[in-house]
Amino acid sequence: MKKGLSIQFKIVAMLLSLIIIPTVVNSYISVKLSSNTLGDEIKNSLNNNTGYIEDTLNLFFRNYEQDISILAENQNIRTFAGQHEESDDAMNALDIYQQNNEDIQSVFLGTSSKEFFVYPIQTVPEGYDPTSRPWYQAAVNKKGVIWTEPYQDAGSGNLVVTVARPVFNESGDIVGVVGADLSLERLKDMVVSFRIGENGYFILADTKGNIIAHPTAEKIGQPLATDVLREAAQSSQVSGELDYVYNGASKHTYFSTIDRTGWKIFGTFEYTEITNKTNPLLISSVVTSVALILLSIFLAILLSRPIIKGIKSLSNDLLVIGNGDFTIRSKVKARDEIGLLSSTINKMTEELSGIMSNVKNMAAEVSTSANSLAASSEESSATTEEIARTIQEIVRVTEDQAFNTEEGLKKTTQLAEKIQAVSEEIGKIAALVRSSSQLNEQGVQSVEVLKQTAEENNEATKKVGEVITEVDKSSEQIGVIVDAMSDIANQTNLLALNASIEAARAGESGRGFAVVANQIRILAEQSASASNDIRQLANSIQSQTKNAVMTMDEAKPVVIAQNNAVSEAKAIFEEISTTIMKLAEEVEVISELNDSMIQKKDEILSTMESISASAEQTSASTQQIAASTHEQLAAADDVAKTAEDLNLVAQKLSEEISRFKI
Repeated sequence: MKKGLSIQFKIVAMLLSLIIIPTVVNSYISVKLSSNTLGDEIKNSLNNNTGYIEDTLNLFFRNYEQDISILAENQNIRTFAGQHEESDDAMNALDIYQQNNEDIQSVFLGTSSKEFFVYPIQTVPEGYDPTSRPWYQAAVNKKGVIWTEPYQDAGSGNLVVTVARPVFNESGDIVGVVGADLSLERLKDMVVSFRIGENGYFILADTKGNIIAHPTAEKIGQPLATDVLREAAQSSQVSGELDYVYNGASKHTYFSTIDRTGWKIFGTFEYTEITNKTNPLLISSVVTSVALILLSIFLAILLSRPIIKGIKSLSNDLLVIGNGDFTIRSKVKARDEIGLLSSTINKMTEELSGIMSNVKNMAAEVSTSANSLAASSEESSATTEEIARTIQEIVRVTEDQAFNTEEGLKKTTQLAEKIQAVSEEIGKIAALVRSSSQLNEQGVQSVEVLKQTAEENNEATKKVGEVITEVDKSSEQIGVIVDAMSDIANQTNLLALNASIEAARAGESGRGFAVVANQIRILAEQSASASNDIRQLANSIQSQTKNAVMTMDEAKPVVIAQNNAVSEAKAIFEEISTTIMKLAEEVEVISELNDSMIQKKDEILSTMESISASAEQTSASTQQIAASTHEQLAAADDVAKTAEDLNLVAQKLSEEISRFKI
């Protein structure tokens, strides 16, 4: 017989399969989960920082829009642009604006009469027409603040952008445009200072896809490196995520849009940063797996050695028994199944020895009985007729048994079909349990993310409350300042009125002074009106701030309740997970029991089929026996001769038994 795989090899293979498969699956899941978690953390950080930069830049541009609007509303600028008077005051206003804003390189005013003034004072080419310039026309067409695309300043070499706003006269007509060239150096440094992970960075690009800010200074002013990024910069999409390949490296970027300019902020990192951080975990998993495999091989060999030794000893003992020596006894003294097998073999040997001894004695008795058999043959003839009648009754009973056995076989077949249906349903339940377990794991992960988000939201709510409190205090200070400004405006108005009265008394010589006093009075009234508007705004801010504080106080219990709900949800998911695991174990036990039941079902079905066939055969045989009984009457004479032959066989059996050692 061809030798198959050894038991030791099978034990080692079984242990290795039990160790390798869970270890490999666990290592893969651990590395995959770590990679996904790290990727999500980097992407969340990327999105948050991009949003922060967007808010900062929007605030940056909004402040300069407000400043240029204040400059355009300056009375000196409006008067000069509309009436070409008091040019020194207008230039002083431009000077003050430029000095108070460190990012402003130059500030200028173009009038509808094609005059152009700039500070710091520069030489303007002869015939320069500001009304034909793109910034002038864009501001006039929009009738509001406009931003140009960034460009490189010829004098400083810095990247600048122009902000401009129309100047309106008292009638609401546009009499000029005031603008400023804003250096983007500080803005670039701010964008470049943000980093994501080890290699992540941020890019600022205009609506044409040209780079405004980049960690590599040589790329500023150049188009974005890939078509994917350029298309995103030129599109109207406000925000989004992209994957692209640059210089053979796979990268991920998140972009958002600055509302006032349409420029795009791109936050980028390389996927290799994730793999670099998960590689140590992968290496550790591989080393651990190899160590477990080697340990499993060692333990399998160590544990299987006594088993193999006991099996070989029992095999040798059985070989001796097979040769007819029933005096040998197994010497294996183990306390396991091998020891039980050794005891069973010893018991079997003793039983066989006893059986052979009995057979030997019975052979002698058979020889003696054969002699008396001849004498009994005559009596057999008399009883054969009685046997024939009895056999006829047996035939009838046997036919009934065959019919009942056939019915039993049908019922057993129906039972087998029901058992098979139960087995299929158990398989479906096991699949549903596994699916529920997977969904529950996803739920636990989602609750964990929700808990982290709730904690971040709670922290942000606290910070917002602090900021609102500071705004409330600042608005109260604004109210005090506005009251002081209102008092000054009223006093100025009163002084201007007194000055007008004195100028009237002075006659013709005080006429010029009266004009000045009247202008001062007008300015005082405007200041009082503006102070009143500011007071109303400050009161509105204080009211809204108090409402915000109340809302924040109302939100605190909600946030606490949300955190408690998240914690409770997590605990419930964990309890569900435990329940599902227990259910899976019970389903596994049911599945094993069902498999055993199917096996027993098949055995019962086979047995019933055998019984049915045997019943039919018995019925036929019984009828045949009935027919043969009459023939036995004629064969009674042959019994004597058969008895003699039996005596010879008994002697031969005794000779064969003598070969065994018992």
